[in-house]
Amino acid sequence: MIELAEKTLLHLGGVVSSITSALMRFFTNLETEMLFYQGAVELIQTLEKLGLPMCRPQFVSCESKQFAASGIYDLSFALHLAARAGYSSDVIVKNDVQMNSKQGQIFIVTGPNQGGKTTYLRAIGITQLLAQAGMLVPAESAVISPVDWIYTHFSSAEKAGTDRGRLEEEMVLLEQIMKEISGDSFLLMNESFSSTNSHEGTIIAEEILKALSLIGTRVIFVTHLYELAKKIDVINASTNGITKLVSLVAGIKQPANNEDGKTQGIERTYLVTPGEPLPTGFASDIAYQYGISYEELIRSSSC
Repeated sequence: MIELAEKTLLHLGGVVSSITSALMRFFTNLETEMLFYQGAVELIQTLEKLGLPMCRPQFVSCESKQFAASGIYDLSFALHLAARAGYSSDVIVKNDVQMNSKQGQIFIVTGPNQGGKTTYLRAIGITQLLAQAGMLVPAESAVISPVDWIYTHFSSAEKAGTDRGRLEEEMVLLEQIMKEISGDSFLLMNESFSSTNSHEGTIIAEEILKALSLIGTRVIFVTHLYELAKKIDVINASTNGITKLVSLVAGIKQPANNEDGKTQGIERTYLVTPGEPLPTGFASDIAYQYGISYEELIRSSSC
């Protein structure tokens, strides 16, 4: 009897120990998950104080490959601006997005330097991520298809300690992405292939976009490759892919002429809409703002 009791107690001890371990793991994980939701609540409260909209997204099927949003904005940029003195919610420019089979699901975004192209890309990526995390999203309304993964391919500086140049680094990363990407994925590309000349960059980008169109991947490609953006109709006609390319442009207000008859600096609207690509990124306008122009340099050197 004593031996049986000892065996029973040992067995019960093992059961209790297993239950205790399971409960400890549960509450440890619960603490982490509660911290996530606490952060979500604090984010909502912060945005409410800043006067910025958030909404609960409506989900539709993966097969529809949709991303439709009204009044979307870049959450990270908005929080950055809010930290500055004199912040007003009016400075946050909101965009509308229509990504579907009718409007197109591969966005080629061109426009002026510092015109809001990367901000637009980030806004969509963050919104997709927050939606699939079960959170409210930074928009007035949103209809979203889930994706199986969000891939990013951003132009980066050349890495020290490697024999590979910037373009080769980009191609290595892209090779990894293309091995894994599917028709239910989302790819965000920012100034990819800018490490080579425009003509070669266009050739590389065209081949990749054709493949992504056939796979059915949703893509946002922010680029200064004007030649690529002008070939969108040709690419669509040559592939007959699942997802179609469409040109979007970061807007500007047409410049006026000053008293000397010279063009004044353009005004960026930061609104991204469908339209014909612009043949210039207006980089000279930014240089002019910092006094980097022939007239300004001559004037400063003569002082």
